[in-house]
Amino acid sequence: MRNRILGAILAVTAMAVVLFGLPLALAVQHLYHSEAVVRLEREAARATTHVPDSFATSGDPVELPAASDQTQLALYSADGRLVSGTGPAAVEAPVQAAFGGRVAEQTIDDRIVVAVPVADEERVVAVVRAALPASIVDARVRRAWLVMAALAAGAVAVAALVARAVAGHLSRPVDA
Repeated sequence: MRNRILGAILAVTAMAVVLFGLPLALAVQHLYHSEAVVRLEREAARATTHVPDSFATSGDPVELPAASDQTQLALYSADGRLVSGTGPAAVEAPVQAAFGGRVAEQTIDDRIVVAVPVADEERVVAVVRAALPASIVDARVRRAWLVMAALAAGAVAVAALVARAVAGHLSRPVDA
């Protein structure tokens, strides 16, 4: 009887931990991805301030700021040509969307890509593309999941200790 009570308490505890932990794990994954996108938007927006107003007409070389971590910055002219920085020669979907005047984000080939338009006189004259390897975000998510799993295992272990005492207390009258 004692083992059945102990098993029931542990099963309920494990089920509660899993039902709480899985949505939390997915929320953490979404949060870390969103944080990466916001950071890339901030990097790209900061880089737009280094593009001179006369960029479209002067042909002056543009020096993009140094990006943090493994972020790559690139500047594309209105004709889709890579002008400065590190990025693919062909225009990707987020860059194309940014030429429409909006900030765009997409994961392409294991890279999180954000494109921010550079406007002059209400028209888009260039786009700044910021990209980060998705593996950086994935590693951060995995570390968080490992911590969550360790905490869950600790909670189940504590529940096992409490369940053992409770099971003994509850089964004593029945055994007698």
